[in-house]
Amino acid sequence: MGTNFYEAVETDGEISEGKHIGKMSAAGRFCWDCSISLSKYSGNVHDSATADWGDKCPRCKKPWKQEPLEDSAAGRMLGFCKKSHGRKTGVNTCCSFTWAMMPEDLRDVQKIVNEYGRTFTPEEFAKVLEECPIKYLESIGKEFC
Repeated sequence: MGTNFYEAVETDGEISEGKHIGKMSAAGRFCWDCSISLSKYSGNVHDSATADWGDKCPRCKKPWKQEPLEDSAAGRMLGFCKKSHGRKTGVNTCCSFTWAMMPEDLRDVQKIVNEYGRTFTPEEFAKVLEECPIKYLESIGKEFC
């Protein structure tokens, strides 16, 4: 489950998907204060069979309390979370971002569109990325969705 983002291409007033920027995905429990995943195998946060989630931050010991769907990363991916994008605090769920292009190439992008047709300014998209403390660069230049 995730959401793809693209450079927005405007032709005759219509917005379409251009170059693939990357994909935002729910990435499980995360301590926002310590910047650490609660997955005992943090390289596998998207593999539910091996993530082995802890119930508290391994560093500060703050407990994880299940979030309502409308506040969670999964809720964001399913369209239930209507809160503004941005960084969280405490122990909550987070998202990851898998880059399809070099992050520094984003500075040349003037408008972003997601696969559902919602557009973002570069400033709005920066808030989306704040919600993604886990970033992957291994897919840059590869076709994926």
